[in-house]
Amino acid sequence: MAEPTRIQQVFQNLLSNAIKYMDKPEGRIHIACVAEDKQWKFSISDNGPGIDRQHFDKIFQLFQTLPPRDRVESTGVGLALVKKIVEMYGGRIWLESTVGRGCTFFFTLPRTVANAGLTKGSNP
Repeated sequence: MAEPTRIQQVFQNLLSNAIKYMDKPEGRIHIACVAEDKQWKFSISDNGPGIDRQHFDKIFQLFQTLPPRDRVESTGVGLALVKKIVEMYGGRIWLESTVGRGCTFFFTLPRTVANAGLTKGSNP
C-alpha cells in the first residue's frame, strides 16, 4: 500500500521544481492524470526553461543540479527521491522537454497502489 505522505512528496517535489525554475513572468503549470490499463499516468507540465535532452538521466541522480547553485538554491536530492519513491511502488518516471518552452514530467503508479494510498484519509 502506498503511503500518502510519500505520494504527496512526489507531487510536492515536482511542483516545487516547476515553480523554482520558472523563468517566465506568466508561468503555467498543468497537472493531469489518466487511467491506462492497470496503471495511473500522472503528468506535471510547465512552460519554464525546459531541460536539454543530454541532462535527462543526470537530473534523477543524487546531488545533481543543472543551473549554477548561486542562481537557484538546490540540494540535488528532490528528483532522485521522486524516482526512488515512484520505483518503490512499481512505477516509472520520465520527462519530455523542449529547451525554452518547458517540460513535462510523467510518472506511473499501479492502480492498486495509487488507490490504496489515496483513499486512506489523504487529501489529494
